[in-house]
Amino acid sequence: MSDLDSTLPNSLHSRITAKREQSIWPMMIFKHIVGQKLFKLFSIASIIFLFSTTWIAITQWQNSRNELDILNQELQFYKEQYQQQLVTNQNLQDALQEQAHDQIDNLSDNSIAPPAVNFEQALATIGNSQQITFPLPPAIEASLFRMIPNDIPVDYRRISSPYGDRLHPISGKWKRHLGTDLTCPLGTPIFATADGVVEMTRASNQGYGNLLKIRHGLGFATLYAHLNQFAVKPGQFVEKGDRVGFCGTSGNSTGSHLHYEVRFIGKTLDPQDFMQWQPENIEQLFNKQSYVPWANLVKQLNRTVNLQLLLAMSSKQPINDIANQPSKLTRQEKIKRKEGLQDFGIEEGGWVTVEE
Repeated sequence: MSDLDSTLPNSLHSRITAKREQSIWPMMIFKHIVGQKLFKLFSIASIIFLFSTTWIAITQWQNSRNELDILNQELQFYKEQYQQQLVTNQNLQDALQEQAHDQIDNLSDNSIAPPAVNFEQALATIGNSQQITFPLPPAIEASLFRMIPNDIPVDYRRISSPYGDRLHPISGKWKRHLGTDLTCPLGTPIFATADGVVEMTRASNQGYGNLLKIRHGLGFATLYAHLNQFAVKPGQFVEKGDRVGFCGTSGNSTGSHLHYEVRFIGKTLDPQDFMQWQPENIEQLFNKQSYVPWANLVKQLNRTVNLQLLLAMSSKQPINDIANQPSKLTRQEKIKRKEGLQDFGIEEGGWVTVEE
Protein backbone atom coordinates (compact mmCIF):
# COMPACT_ATOMS: atom_id res chain seq x y z
CA MET A 1 0.00 0.00 0.00
CA SER A 2 1.35 3.48 -0.98
CA ASP A 3 1.84 6.39 1.41
CA LEU A 4 -1.13 8.17 -0.18
CA ASP A 5 -3.38 5.19 0.46
CA SER A 6 -2.25 5.02 4.10
CA THR A 7 -3.34 8.61 4.74
CA LEU A 8 -6.83 8.02 3.39
CA PRO A 9 -9.71 7.13 5.65
CA ASN A 10 -10.59 3.48 5.87
CA SER A 11 -13.97 3.90 4.21
CA LEU A 12 -12.53 5.78 1.21
CA HIS A 13 -9.70 3.28 0.91
CA SER A 14 -12.19 0.41 0.80
CA ARG A 15 -14.21 2.01 -1.99
CA ILE A 16 -11.08 2.62 -4.11
CA THR A 17 -9.91 -0.97 -3.65
CA ALA A 18 -13.32 -2.35 -4.65
CA LYS A 19 -13.36 -0.25 -7.86
CA ARG A 20 -9.87 -1.51 -8.77
CA GLU A 21 -10.95 -5.09 -8.30
CA GLN A 22 -14.11 -4.56 -10.41
CA SER A 23 -12.05 -3.09 -13.29
CA ILE A 24 -9.42 -5.83 -13.47
CA TRP A 25 -11.37 -9.08 -12.79
CA PRO A 26 -12.51 -9.69 -16.46
CA MET A 27 -8.89 -9.46 -17.62
CA MET A 28 -7.83 -11.85 -14.89
CA ILE A 29 -10.46 -14.40 -16.01
CA PHE A 30 -9.40 -14.04 -19.67
CA LYS A 31 -5.75 -14.53 -18.75
CA HIS A 32 -6.75 -17.54 -16.69
CA ILE A 33 -8.69 -19.11 -19.60
CA VAL A 34 -5.96 -18.42 -22.16
CA GLY A 35 -3.46 -19.99 -19.87
CA GLN A 36 -5.34 -23.31 -19.87
CA LYS A 37 -3.83 -26.18 -21.95
CA LEU A 38 -7.22 -27.27 -23.33
CA PHE A 39 -7.85 -23.83 -24.77
CA LYS A 40 -4.48 -23.83 -26.47
CA LEU A 41 -5.19 -27.21 -28.07
CA PHE A 42 -8.61 -26.06 -29.21
CA SER A 43 -7.12 -22.94 -30.78
CA ILE A 44 -4.46 -24.94 -32.60
CA ALA A 45 -7.05 -27.46 -33.84
CA SER A 46 -9.29 -24.64 -35.10
CA ILE A 47 -6.44 -23.07 -37.01
CA ILE A 48 -5.48 -26.42 -38.56
CA PHE A 49 -9.13 -27.12 -39.51
CA LEU A 50 -9.54 -23.73 -41.17
CA PHE A 51 -6.26 -24.15 -43.02
CA SER A 52 -7.23 -27.68 -44.21
CA THR A 53 -10.68 -26.57 -45.35
CA THR A 54 -9.20 -23.68 -47.27
CA TRP A 55 -6.57 -25.93 -48.87
CA ILE A 56 -9.17 -28.54 -49.91
CA ALA A 57 -11.39 -25.87 -51.43
CA ILE A 58 -8.47 -24.41 -53.37
CA THR A 59 -7.41 -27.91 -54.56
CA GLN A 60 -10.92 -28.80 -55.72
CA TRP A 61 -11.24 -25.51 -57.54
CA GLN A 62 -7.90 -26.11 -59.25
CA ASN A 63 -8.95 -29.66 -60.23
CA SER A 64 -12.20 -28.33 -61.65
CA ARG A 65 -10.30 -25.80 -63.68
CA ASN A 66 -7.97 -28.51 -64.98
CA GLU A 67 -10.90 -30.76 -65.94
CA LEU A 68 -12.60 -27.85 -67.67
CA ASP A 69 -9.42 -27.12 -69.61
CA ILE A 70 -9.16 -30.78 -70.66
CA LEU A 71 -12.80 -30.82 -71.82
CA ASN A 72 -12.26 -27.63 -73.78
CA GLN A 73 -9.20 -29.15 -75.44
CA GLU A 74 -11.15 -32.30 -76.35
CA LEU A 75 -14.01 -30.18 -77.71
CA GLN A 76 -11.60 -28.19 -79.82
CA PHE A 77 -10.00 -31.42 -81.09
CA TYR A 78 -13.38 -32.86 -82.13
CA LYS A 79 -14.34 -29.61 -83.80
CA GLU A 80 -11.15 -29.76 -85.86
CA GLN A 81 -11.78 -33.42 -86.71
CA TYR A 82 -15.33 -32.56 -87.77
CA GLN A 83 -14.13 -29.76 -90.01
CA GLN A 84 -11.52 -32.05 -91.56
CA GLN A 85 -14.18 -34.69 -92.18
CA LEU A 86 -16.39 -32.12 -93.90
CA VAL A 87 -13.51 -31.12 -96.16
CA THR A 88 -12.73 -34.78 -96.91
CA ASN A 89 -16.37 -35.53 -97.75
CA GLN A 90 -16.56 -32.51 -100.03
CA ASN A 91 -13.37 -33.50 -101.81
CA LEU A 92 -14.68 -37.04 -102.25
CA GLN A 93 -17.98 -35.79 -103.60
CA ASP A 94 -16.21 -33.49 -106.06
CA ALA A 95 -13.98 -36.35 -107.21
CA LEU A 96 -17.00 -38.64 -107.77
CA GLN A 97 -18.81 -35.93 -109.73
CA GLU A 98 -15.75 -35.33 -111.86
CA GLN A 99 -15.36 -39.05 -112.48
CA ALA A 100 -19.02 -39.30 -113.47
CA HIS A 101 -18.67 -36.46 -115.96
CA ASP A 102 -15.53 -38.07 -117.42
CA GLN A 103 -17.38 -41.33 -117.88
CA ILE A 104 -20.24 -39.56 -119.63
CA ASP A 105 -17.84 -37.68 -121.90
CA ASN A 106 -16.08 -40.91 -122.83
CA LEU A 107 -19.39 -42.64 -123.49
CA SER A 108 -20.56 -39.73 -125.61
CA ASP A 109 -17.39 -39.90 -127.69
CA ASN A 110 -17.84 -43.58 -128.29
CA SER A 111 -21.59 -43.21 -128.95
CA ILE A 112 -22.33 -45.86 -126.36
CA ALA A 113 -25.11 -45.44 -123.82
CA PRO A 114 -24.04 -45.54 -120.17
CA PRO A 115 -24.90 -48.71 -118.30
CA ALA A 116 -28.30 -48.40 -116.65
CA VAL A 117 -28.89 -49.61 -113.13
CA ASN A 118 -30.05 -53.16 -113.73
CA PHE A 119 -32.87 -53.42 -111.21
CA GLU A 120 -34.57 -56.05 -113.36
CA GLN A 121 -31.67 -58.45 -112.87
CA ALA A 122 -31.56 -57.79 -109.14
CA LEU A 123 -35.28 -58.35 -108.73
CA ALA A 124 -35.17 -61.50 -110.85
CA THR A 125 -33.20 -63.23 -108.12
CA ILE A 126 -36.03 -62.55 -105.64
CA GLY A 127 -38.26 -65.24 -107.01
CA ASN A 128 -41.04 -67.48 -105.75
CA SER A 129 -39.37 -70.81 -106.50
CA GLN A 130 -39.23 -73.35 -103.68
CA GLN A 131 -36.29 -75.21 -105.23
CA ILE A 132 -32.68 -74.67 -104.18
CA THR A 133 -30.21 -74.28 -107.02
CA PHE A 134 -26.65 -75.38 -106.27
CA PRO A 135 -24.04 -74.11 -105.99
CA LEU A 136 -25.34 -71.30 -103.82
CA PRO A 137 -23.88 -67.80 -104.20
CA PRO A 138 -20.84 -67.27 -101.93
CA ALA A 139 -22.66 -64.56 -99.95
CA ILE A 140 -25.50 -66.98 -99.16
CA GLU A 141 -23.13 -69.77 -98.11
CA ALA A 142 -21.14 -67.41 -95.88
CA SER A 143 -24.34 -66.19 -94.22
CA LEU A 144 -25.57 -69.76 -93.64
CA PHE A 145 -22.35 -70.84 -91.94
CA ARG A 146 -22.37 -67.74 -89.71
CA MET A 147 -26.04 -67.93 -88.69
CA ILE A 148 -26.75 -71.69 -88.52
CA PRO A 149 -24.88 -73.92 -85.98
CA ASN A 150 -22.08 -75.95 -87.53
CA ASP A 151 -18.74 -77.53 -86.61
CA ILE A 152 -17.88 -78.90 -83.14
CA PRO A 153 -18.53 -76.87 -79.95
CA VAL A 154 -15.65 -78.44 -77.96
CA ASP A 155 -12.44 -80.37 -78.51
CA TYR A 156 -13.96 -83.67 -77.37
CA ARG A 157 -12.49 -87.15 -76.97
CA ARG A 158 -15.48 -89.26 -77.98
CA ILE A 159 -19.27 -89.27 -78.29
CA SER A 160 -20.44 -91.02 -75.15
CA SER A 161 -24.14 -90.83 -75.97
CA PRO A 162 -25.66 -89.90 -79.35
CA TYR A 163 -28.98 -88.25 -80.14
CA GLY A 164 -32.09 -90.45 -79.89
CA ASP A 165 -33.52 -93.14 -77.60
CA ARG A 166 -31.11 -94.58 -75.05
CA LEU A 167 -30.89 -96.33 -71.69
CA HIS A 168 -30.39 -93.53 -69.19
CA PRO A 169 -27.08 -94.08 -67.33
CA ILE A 170 -28.52 -92.90 -63.98
CA SER A 171 -32.20 -93.91 -63.95
CA GLY A 172 -31.64 -97.10 -65.95
CA LYS A 173 -34.81 -96.42 -68.00
CA TRP A 174 -35.24 -95.92 -71.72
CA LYS A 175 -35.58 -92.24 -72.48
CA ARG A 176 -35.13 -90.02 -75.51
CA HIS A 177 -31.81 -88.21 -75.49
CA LEU A 178 -32.33 -84.71 -76.91
CA GLY A 179 -28.69 -83.96 -77.65
CA THR A 180 -25.23 -85.41 -78.07
CA ASP A 181 -22.84 -86.03 -75.15
CA LEU A 182 -19.23 -85.13 -75.90
CA THR A 183 -16.66 -86.23 -73.32
CA CYS A 184 -14.04 -83.60 -72.49
CA PRO A 185 -11.63 -82.95 -69.60
CA LEU A 186 -12.85 -80.67 -66.83
CA GLY A 187 -12.33 -77.02 -67.79
CA THR A 188 -12.02 -77.56 -71.55
CA PRO A 189 -13.22 -74.40 -73.36
CA ILE A 190 -16.59 -74.55 -75.14
CA PHE A 191 -17.29 -72.38 -78.18
CA ALA A 192 -20.37 -70.93 -79.88
CA THR A 193 -21.14 -72.75 -83.13
CA ALA A 194 -22.80 -69.74 -84.80
CA ASP A 195 -23.40 -66.03 -84.30
CA GLY A 196 -26.14 -65.26 -81.80
CA VAL A 197 -27.16 -63.78 -78.47
CA VAL A 198 -26.96 -65.49 -75.07
CA GLU A 199 -30.57 -66.06 -74.07
CA MET A 200 -30.01 -67.80 -70.73
CA THR A 201 -27.36 -68.91 -68.24
CA ARG A 202 -28.89 -71.03 -65.46
CA ALA A 203 -26.86 -72.42 -62.58
CA SER A 204 -28.15 -75.68 -61.12
CA ASN A 205 -27.05 -78.90 -59.44
CA GLN A 206 -29.86 -80.94 -60.97
CA GLY A 207 -30.88 -82.10 -64.43
CA TYR A 208 -28.93 -80.21 -67.07
CA GLY A 209 -26.78 -78.63 -64.37
CA ASN A 210 -25.23 -75.33 -65.40
CA LEU A 211 -27.11 -74.64 -68.63
CA LEU A 212 -26.35 -72.11 -71.38
CA LYS A 213 -28.69 -71.27 -74.25
CA ILE A 214 -27.76 -69.22 -77.33
CA ARG A 215 -30.37 -67.89 -79.75
CA HIS A 216 -29.15 -67.80 -83.35
CA GLY A 217 -30.68 -66.39 -86.50
CA LEU A 218 -33.30 -67.99 -88.76
CA GLY A 219 -35.04 -69.79 -85.86
CA PHE A 220 -32.10 -71.86 -84.58
CA ALA A 221 -30.84 -72.21 -81.00
CA THR A 222 -28.14 -74.25 -79.23
CA LEU A 223 -27.96 -75.54 -75.64
CA TYR A 224 -24.80 -76.36 -73.67
CA ALA A 225 -25.40 -78.36 -70.47
CA HIS A 226 -23.41 -79.68 -67.46
CA LEU A 227 -20.96 -76.76 -67.69
CA ASN A 228 -18.38 -76.12 -65.02
CA GLN A 229 -18.45 -72.34 -65.50
CA PHE A 230 -20.00 -69.73 -67.78
CA ALA A 231 -17.85 -67.35 -69.83
CA VAL A 232 -20.72 -65.13 -71.03
CA LYS A 233 -23.77 -63.38 -69.60
CA PRO A 234 -27.42 -63.22 -70.72
CA GLY A 235 -27.97 -60.61 -73.40
CA GLN A 236 -24.38 -60.79 -74.62
CA PHE A 237 -23.85 -61.08 -78.39
CA VAL A 238 -21.37 -63.73 -79.46
CA GLU A 239 -19.75 -64.66 -82.73
CA LYS A 240 -19.08 -68.12 -84.09
CA GLY A 241 -15.97 -69.44 -82.32
CA ASP A 242 -16.30 -67.26 -79.20
CA ARG A 243 -15.66 -69.02 -75.88
CA VAL A 244 -18.92 -69.31 -73.95
CA GLY A 245 -18.12 -71.72 -71.10
CA PHE A 246 -16.06 -74.62 -69.76
CA CYS A 247 -16.69 -78.34 -69.77
CA GLY A 248 -17.89 -79.78 -66.46
CA THR A 249 -20.00 -82.39 -64.70
CA SER A 250 -22.72 -80.34 -62.98
CA GLY A 251 -26.26 -81.68 -62.57
CA ASN A 252 -27.14 -85.30 -63.31
CA SER A 253 -23.83 -86.39 -64.80
CA THR A 254 -21.58 -89.42 -64.48
CA GLY A 255 -18.45 -87.63 -65.69
CA SER A 256 -17.06 -84.52 -67.27
CA HIS A 257 -18.77 -83.95 -70.64
CA LEU A 258 -20.79 -81.50 -72.71
CA HIS A 259 -24.43 -82.16 -73.52
CA TYR A 260 -24.96 -80.28 -76.80
CA GLU A 261 -28.34 -79.64 -78.41
CA VAL A 262 -29.44 -77.97 -81.64
CA ARG A 263 -33.03 -76.79 -81.94
CA PHE A 264 -35.12 -75.23 -84.69
CA ILE A 265 -38.14 -73.26 -83.40
CA GLY A 266 -38.13 -75.46 -80.30
CA LYS A 267 -37.76 -78.88 -81.98
CA THR A 268 -34.56 -80.77 -81.21
CA LEU A 269 -32.45 -81.95 -84.15
CA ASP A 270 -29.53 -84.37 -84.34
CA PRO A 271 -26.45 -82.25 -83.48
CA GLN A 272 -24.10 -84.64 -85.32
CA ASP A 273 -25.58 -83.60 -88.66
CA PHE A 274 -24.69 -79.99 -87.89
CA MET A 275 -21.27 -80.91 -86.48
CA GLN A 276 -20.39 -82.72 -89.73
CA TRP A 277 -21.75 -79.95 -91.97
CA GLN A 278 -19.00 -78.48 -94.16
CA PRO A 279 -19.00 -75.79 -96.90
CA GLU A 280 -17.80 -78.27 -99.52
CA ASN A 281 -20.86 -80.47 -98.90
CA ILE A 282 -23.57 -77.97 -98.15
CA GLU A 283 -26.36 -80.21 -99.52
CA GLN A 284 -25.66 -82.87 -96.87
CA LEU A 285 -27.45 -81.07 -94.05
CA PHE A 286 -30.37 -80.11 -96.29
CA ASN A 287 -30.96 -83.76 -97.14
CA LYS A 288 -30.60 -85.10 -93.58
CA GLN A 289 -32.66 -82.45 -91.80
CA SER A 290 -35.78 -82.25 -93.94
CA TYR A 291 -37.79 -80.83 -91.03
CA VAL A 292 -36.21 -77.43 -91.69
CA PRO A 293 -37.81 -75.64 -94.68
CA TRP A 294 -34.45 -75.02 -96.32
CA ALA A 295 -35.84 -73.74 -99.61
CA ASN A 296 -37.88 -71.04 -97.92
CA LEU A 297 -34.99 -70.23 -95.60
CA VAL A 298 -32.54 -69.80 -98.48
CA LYS A 299 -35.14 -67.77 -100.36
CA GLN A 300 -35.54 -65.31 -97.49
CA LEU A 301 -31.81 -65.11 -96.96
CA ASN A 302 -31.30 -64.59 -100.68
CA ARG A 303 -33.92 -61.86 -100.58
CA THR A 304 -32.05 -60.04 -97.82
CA VAL A 305 -28.72 -60.29 -99.63
CA ASN A 306 -30.29 -59.06 -102.85
CA LEU A 307 -31.86 -56.16 -100.99
CA GLN A 308 -28.37 -55.07 -100.05
CA LEU A 309 -27.42 -55.34 -103.72
CA LEU A 310 -30.49 -53.33 -104.62
CA LEU A 311 -29.54 -50.54 -102.22
CA ALA A 312 -25.94 -50.57 -103.43
CA MET A 313 -27.12 -50.23 -107.00
CA SER A 314 -29.53 -47.44 -106.02
CA SER A 315 -26.62 -45.45 -104.63
CA LYS A 316 -25.24 -45.21 -108.19
CA GLN A 317 -28.43 -43.56 -109.49
CA PRO A 318 -26.95 -39.97 -109.65
CA ILE A 319 -24.60 -41.07 -112.48
CA ASN A 320 -27.64 -42.28 -114.39
CA ASP A 321 -29.40 -38.97 -113.76
CA ILE A 322 -26.42 -37.03 -115.13
CA ALA A 323 -26.60 -39.07 -118.32
CA ASN A 324 -30.34 -38.29 -118.53
CA GLN A 325 -31.07 -41.95 -119.12
CA PRO A 326 -34.73 -42.83 -118.50
CA SER A 327 -35.54 -45.90 -116.47
CA LYS A 328 -36.52 -48.97 -118.46
CA LEU A 329 -38.65 -50.51 -115.69
CA THR A 330 -42.25 -51.21 -116.53
CA ARG A 331 -45.05 -49.98 -114.28
CA GLN A 332 -45.56 -53.44 -112.76
CA GLU A 333 -41.82 -53.80 -112.09
CA LYS A 334 -41.73 -50.38 -110.44
CA ILE A 335 -44.61 -51.38 -108.17
CA LYS A 336 -42.91 -54.69 -107.32
CA ARG A 337 -39.63 -52.94 -106.60
CA LYS A 338 -41.32 -50.37 -104.36
CA GLU A 339 -43.21 -53.06 -102.44
CA GLY A 340 -40.00 -55.06 -102.03
CA LEU A 341 -38.28 -52.07 -100.47
CA GLN A 342 -41.25 -51.21 -98.25
CA ASP A 343 -41.21 -54.73 -96.80
CA PHE A 344 -37.94 -53.72 -95.15
CA GLY A 345 -39.14 -50.27 -94.04
CA ILE A 346 -37.44 -48.51 -96.97
CA GLU A 347 -38.70 -45.92 -99.39
CA GLU A 348 -37.15 -44.84 -102.71
CA GLY A 349 -35.35 -41.96 -101.04
CA GLY A 350 -33.80 -43.96 -98.21
CA TRP A 351 -34.63 -45.30 -94.74
CA VAL A 352 -37.88 -44.48 -92.97
CA THR A 353 -39.13 -45.21 -89.47
CA VAL A 354 -40.84 -48.60 -89.20
CA GLU A 355 -43.86 -48.50 -86.93
CA GLU A 356 -43.88 -51.16 -84.25
